[in-house]
Amino acid sequence: MIRTKNLQAGYNGGLALRNLQLHVAPGRIHALLGPNGAGKTTLLRCLTGLLRPTSGSLQLLGIEISQGIPVVLQSRMGVLIESPEAYVKMTAAEYLKFFAGFYAVENIPHRIEELASTFELESLSKRVGKMSQGNRRKVQLMRSLLHRPQLVLWDEPTEHLDPRAQRIALACLRESVSMGATALITSHRLEQMQEFADDFSFLRQGSIVHSLSRETLESSVDEVEIEGVGPLDDSIKTVLTQRFSSLELLSARNLTTGEWGIRLRSANLATSIPDVVQTLVQGGARILRVEPQGHSLETLYQHHVEISP
Repeated sequence: MIRTKNLQAGYNGGLALRNLQLHVAPGRIHALLGPNGAGKTTLLRCLTGLLRPTSGSLQLLGIEISQGIPVVLQSRMGVLIESPEAYVKMTAAEYLKFFAGFYAVENIPHRIEELASTFELESLSKRVGKMSQGNRRKVQLMRSLLHRPQLVLWDEPTEHLDPRAQRIALACLRESVSMGATALITSHRLEQMQEFADDFSFLRQGSIVHSLSRETLESSVDEVEIEGVGPLDDSIKTVLTQRFSSLELLSARNLTTGEWGIRLRSANLATSIPDVVQTLVQGGARILRVEPQGHSLETLYQHHVEISP
């Protein structure tokens, strides 16, 4: 649904995006993660036609983009990128009706009331400029979903929202995707995105430095904690490290009398865990807990964005 190749863009002669390669698969929620100034908003501006790339190629919804985003394509996109300063004198209802008319939404009053109920918006009759930041953000999100878009582009969608409103917003996006939409969202909330998104890309200094799917993230088990009761002497530790040459014993500790805990690391630990447990049981141990430890999104972010040169 989105594909860029060697995309470059910038401001005042400086580059904000550098040979950016991105693929957002259809029917998925793709999280774009990176520090302030990495180019996240710049990329969304390119994808929405607010900024024209200086070079490279861009494809949206299967259409090659060369001379700006066609209006017919814009009508299939739901965008949250700018604040509605130009519409602050409008009430929320007027603001939403204005955009619903542009998108040719059917049964506009019903659709607006439906979204207002879903987002728990306090009042549609209040001027946008008089609203709290949280309610103003709700109105923006509602506007982006009015026409049930095929492609959703959200820049920091949960900013200014309380925890309940964040859950509602993300649930609405998940529902849209379940009905066939595709989404690209930027965020600084790594833990939230790990639980929510389907795919992830890390952006650093205008380039994508790493991408992976949720499936890859969840299968990347490289450590396991095992707790048990019974013998755990040096001979058993030796058996573990000798029998499984790729295993690294990180720690072994006595929890209470007769109980112990060990932590093991291996590149292919996911397939080794059953054999490790069997070896311990054969040595006379009773296993109390086995807890695989996979990579967290934050750990990968630190490695690819904060630590990498």
